[in-house]
Amino acid sequence: MKKYCKCGCGKEIEIKPHHKYHGIPDFINGHNTKINNPMNNEESRKKVSESQIGKKLSEETKEKMRGPRPNFCGETNHFFGKHHTKEARRKISESRKDEKHPDWKGGCDAYWHRKAGKLFKKNYCEKCKKEENLDLHNKLKPKDYTVMKAYAWETLCKSCHKLEELYG
Repeated sequence: MKKYCKCGCGKEIEIKPHHKYHGIPDFINGHNTKINNPMNNEESRKKVSESQIGKKLSEETKEKMRGPRPNFCGETNHFFGKHHTKEARRKISESRKDEKHPDWKGGCDAYWHRKAGKLFKKNYCEKCKKEENLDLHNKLKPKDYTVMKAYAWETLCKSCHKLEELYG
């Protein structure tokens, strides 16, 4: 099934795996701004730009811009002292699983490999002690990238990693 961008550009929308959850979009990313944004044409931008020439900001405005930014930490946060219900936490969790997670790069290997890297990657090769060109290696046979335990992962330099992949 082919679907084309509704902005009029005539380009085909690439259908991706996550579209089965959220539906196929009407526009290619960024194209709907051509229709809805009055500032999207050169003439409008030029008019606004020219209208600002020679205008000076008041000292009060400058002071506001220099002043402290709103702090949303602790008691000033709108959610301070509140908690999500179990149902809300479940929905949030479901909304960020697999393809819907912002770190998802397609396929479970890449996702779990990045996650393990954040937890177990060291700053030296565990075989030859080099400190550059490091990779994370999954030691389990068969490979199971979902095991988030230190015994399943080791940090290797590129050359040791190649040897491990060939002869390990």
